[in-house]
Amino acid sequence: MPPDYLQQAGDLVHRGFLAGLIVAYAIDEKERYELIRQPDIDSWHVGQAEIEARAIANLEAVSAGISLSPRSNPDGGAFVAVSTTDGYDAARLLLPQFMRHVRQALNASLIFAGIPNPDFLVAWTPDFAPRRGFATKIAQDFQSRPHPLTDALFASNDNGVRLADAAAIRDRGR
Repeated sequence: MPPDYLQQAGDLVHRGFLAGLIVAYAIDEKERYELIRQPDIDSWHVGQAEIEARAIANLEAVSAGISLSPRSNPDGGAFVAVSTTDGYDAARLLLPQFMRHVRQALNASLIFAGIPNPDFLVAWTPDFAPRRGFATKIAQDFQSRPHPLTDALFASNDNGVRLADAAAIRDRGR
């Protein structure tokens, strides 16, 4: 989530992430969700590491049933979009098993991804022909859609997620 959430609730349990984003944790109930605050975990006598491990495991479990439908391009490469409208699509970038599933679906050991808002994750192979258009669209969505997250581009492989390097960003038209 964007760091401005900390201005609204400075006692949120959180950690820094890439591109200036923060990772916060929520209790998601049927009718509502509540972000976890430091007094909560203090009263539960658990640490942030346990909260994060449980949050990752819970979201991995929910995400295991998501069907991915990669689309190839006749000029090369493929992409997949994840938009379940559950509010956690961008957060799935944090999930090692889910991102492995995305890489397998795209048949690539390295993929690039964008998360312009919480309800959208798009990933593509390095050889995806219209990749420059994707990078531009992510930047446009970040500027125009509600609840913007980032226009940054990410790279995902078996070692995890990182910001895309300068050469990859130039190759993607920025």
